[in-house]
Amino acid sequence: MPVELEAVEMSREDSIAWLTIDRVEKHNALSLQVIEDLITAVEAVHEDDHSRVIVVRGDGKKAFSAGADISEFAERDASEQLHYNRRLGDLCELLDTGPVPTIAGVNGVAFGGGAELLLSCDIRVASTNGSFSEAEINVGVVPMAKRLIDLVGYGVAAELCLTGRTVDADEAADLKIFNRVVEPGDLDEAIREMADSIIEKTSPSVELTKETLVAARDNPTREANVHQLVNFHQAFETDEAQDRIQAFLNRK
Repeated sequence: MPVELEAVEMSREDSIAWLTIDRVEKHNALSLQVIEDLITAVEAVHEDDHSRVIVVRGDGKKAFSAGADISEFAERDASEQLHYNRRLGDLCELLDTGPVPTIAGVNGVAFGGGAELLLSCDIRVASTNGSFSEAEINVGVVPMAKRLIDLVGYGVAAELCLTGRTVDADEAADLKIFNRVVEPGDLDEAIREMADSIIEKTSPSVELTKETLVAARDNPTREANVHQLVNFHQAFETDEAQDRIQAFLNRK
């Protein structure tokens, strides 16, 4: 899956696509170029049958992403900033609702837009150095709050968005923002273990399960159940499912 990127490193390890924000000197801040590179990379993975899981992470040991590059704010007018915000929204939607499961590898701070990028991933594995902040209010602007509200509830989300305070890794895990927290030296291996536990399942069942999860989250119960029934039927008819069922019945 060769693609040309300027601010993101893309590599594949077995069936895992690793997307690494390569701006360590800027704490992996989300410039427009980073966002466009991530969109290009994610779209390439979606077209690549060999990649079964996407991992998004930041380079270095201090930052997943410190959020928007504030130095760029002063150079934009309102319409340019609106374009930036829309492209960040496009990226998050692509990760959130796309067919390939996504894991955020949180090796340090995840602030502002970096927090939203993290929340757009299906699973979040963090090191003890990881931290989280809806920091937009600290610089006088407004966060994207919907995904946080869905994850932690309105009251907690309101506190985090209105105060802009930083949540350390342990508290973020307690709030279910991080699924798992490990020592910094164990982060990559923990991500691989999580990815491998997905990759070992059949490809149709993984894709249809993610679609079912998104439908369950975004629709009323009756509609979500219809999605599940349709997706179950589609998965059940695959050769992969029939082989797994027979293997289960033949186990000793």
